[in-house]
Amino acid sequence: GADRGVSIGYNYMKIAWEVECMITRMIEELEVGLKLYDQEMTTAGADLGKVIDEDKQKVQSWFKETGEGQLLSSGEAFLVFKHKVGKQTFLKHFSSKHSTSHALYHSSAPTKKVGVSDVHIEPPAACWWHFGISTKGLYGRLVKSFAKMITMIALVQ
Repeated sequence: GADRGVSIGYNYMKIAWEVECMITRMIEELEVGLKLYDQEMTTAGADLGKVIDEDKQKVQSWFKETGEGQLLSSGEAFLVFKHKVGKQTFLKHFSSKHSTSHALYHSSAPTKKVGVSDVHIEPPAACWWHFGISTKGLYGRLVKSFAKMITMIALVQ
């Protein structure tokens, strides 16, 4: 209903720069529409409208294609409720460990129960850029960053 929405984390790490450029062009289009500056000053110049249309087609292809061009889900989805009572009712109904009649199942894995848990963040606060990284990869980055920081401290002294 109108009291909830869904945010899905997608693994777009391989195309992050392309996504960033598309977002920049969308913002530029809005700013040109607000007459903050001329279209010729945008990154796409006079072709901004054409490039935006191409961007839209490209994004649609990420969700329709299969294989290498397909944008894959991170395996996480957030159901966003407008009111706490809606969230509490949903959790009570679907997260009961004893309830099999109200369990959620994914169509591609009809025998595997979908996990439901309470999350205390808003989708804008989620670290979406980490959703495409395995736990092992995330810990590896943390160790590398820590080693760089220690090295920099040692070099300064």
